[in-house]
Amino acid sequence: AINFNQCHFTRWDRQNEGHYAIIADGSYLTMTGCDFMDAGKNHINIGSDAKSVILNANLFRGDMKIAGIRQDFQISGNA
Repeated sequence: AINFNQCHFTRWDRQNEGHYAIIADGSYLTMTGCDFMDAGKNHINIGSDAKSVILNANLFRGDMKIAGIRQDFQISGNA
């Protein structure tokens, strides 16, 4: 399981190649109260092996860009 709480993510993908700040390729991901500070970048890539994902009360600059969202994941209260 991977847990991120009140983290600040910035300056990933400096070459603008489309890289994600977080790649959740399996297991469990919980992210609460985190700040993705770079607008226009890809935020989170959820792989097909992810078992459970909870994203709650995170701040995304610009549009939230998350790949691989499924209906059984809990994604709420993000801005």
